[in-house]
Amino acid sequence: WSEVNETDLKQAGFSRTIGLSYMALGENPPDWRVRGDLKIERVLDATQMDVFSNVQSRGFRETQEDFEDWHPWLRAANHRNLQNSNQSFYVGSLAGEAVGVVLTVTDGENVGIYAVATLANHRKKGISATIMRQAVKEAKAKGCALITLQVKQDSYVEDFYRHLGFKRVFTTSMYRRNEKKGK
Repeated sequence: WSEVNETDLKQAGFSRTIGLSYMALGENPPDWRVRGDLKIERVLDATQMDVFSNVQSRGFRETQEDFEDWHPWLRAANHRNLQNSNQSFYVGSLAGEAVGVVLTVTDGENVGIYAVATLANHRKKGISATIMRQAVKEAKAKGCALITLQVKQDSYVEDFYRHLGFKRVFTTSMYRRNEKKGK
């Protein structure tokens, strides 16, 4: 994408922060462990979108301070996209409590999976896999052939996606300008 390399970036005052892995679902993914007790619903109205946004914000930002910083922005963005026919929002609930969310964005035969979030006390219990399975099933029913996502490179979440049958297609690095001393 760019002829600028890491040495050039370092000389210009940038340092690498994280790597991102771009992954695609393989042709023959394994059967995903799913939960029969998880109720999955598509978000269809503003009230449901508030629930989605709350779980998304709490899933990604666990401290109250981080939640308060991020929630208004995520909520507003989600509400703007509620009527976008290319976006599907899913909420998974256990015993009436919303515990996980997934967003898909469709572009022709391609679908991207975003906003996969589970509340901290419900992680590693099959919540995200169950919601993602439903989202993938619906995307394939619409004719989507390529299912993608992006994740922090070499994270436990990347291992989770690999377990579900996603394969790393390529990686990219994120850089940040170093702050100058004295400013």
